[in-house]
Amino acid sequence: MAEPTPIPDHEAPQESQDPHESIHQPHDKFFRTNYRNIATVTEFFKNYLPPALVEAIDWTTLKLVPSSFISNELKASESDLLYSVQFQGQEIFLYILFEHQSVEDPWMPFRLLVYMVHAWGVFRKNNPEATKLPAIFPVVLAQNDKNWTVSPRFIDLIDIPTNLLPVLKPYIPDFSYHLFELSKHNYDDFLGTPLGIMVLRLLKAERLKDLQNPKVLDETLLLRLSPEELFSVIHYIFHVGNLDTKTIETIIQGIKAESIRNTTMTLAQKYIQEGRQEGEEQGLLKGRQEGRQEGLLAGKIQVCQQILGEMETPMEELTALPQSELEKRNQQYQARVLQYIRH
Repeated sequence: MAEPTPIPDHEAPQESQDPHESIHQPHDKFFRTNYRNIATVTEFFKNYLPPALVEAIDWTTLKLVPSSFISNELKASESDLLYSVQFQGQEIFLYILFEHQSVEDPWMPFRLLVYMVHAWGVFRKNNPEATKLPAIFPVVLAQNDKNWTVSPRFIDLIDIPTNLLPVLKPYIPDFSYHLFELSKHNYDDFLGTPLGIMVLRLLKAERLKDLQNPKVLDETLLLRLSPEELFSVIHYIFHVGNLDTKTIETIIQGIKAESIRNTTMTLAQKYIQEGRQEGEEQGLLKGRQEGRQEGLLAGKIQVCQQILGEMETPMEELTALPQSELEKRNQQYQARVLQYIRH
């Protein structure tokens, strides 16, 4: 079979360069970043695909197809990765779609069919000499909190009278997808590389609002990550956990390994600083809306209160104070925040 040719850059949907993507799509970005790692995704496939398929694949040939096969109009809401691999001497595709929605999607077979047809269309364009299409094995990784009950078969979406099914079935596309549900696995049950296990644990914990579970922040597992992988894991925890400063402090104090603690402290400071800058921007906006400099100072004070874990003083109450009093309070809070970060 012809070698799969990467989609030309001018046709392929591109990775988002939006600096705010990690905020708007943190789950997709976290999954895509870490499951592009060949060792990690190889172990995932080996542990969770059908045994007969696993045994027949030459895993040394697994490679990431450089461009996503998801169309531009769907790119904002989907996260997918496509791999090519040798299966009994033939090239096949392993397609994994990460579904971050909490509820099951009965239209998943239809969505997958759209993506698969698009992939085959690009394959034909890039391999005009090919006489057959490569097989695509679709996998859905669901970040769910309840088990799915919908059918994974495409034909079950088609409204066919029972008495006509034998007649029409041969003329209707029919396939199923391989579903991997995080909800069906305990934290200790996940298999794979240290990074792969951490990603699955964190995606499951985030959905359950359970990021502080000791099974998730397992130091024996964290110590086996590279510095870059550890950074990615801690960064995800801070940006999706909505953690207050007291919780962050508790997490840091509970870490025994110096390398993990240092990375966590560095990211904690960055996380707090980003929150402070965002608050300053909000304060400036409010100040403009009200036509007063007090809005900026009041916004800074509120951010400091958030960082220190204090109850926010209402904006109306702060902006009613004289500017001299706001400047005084702001200086006091800034000094307290600086001392908190240093210690």
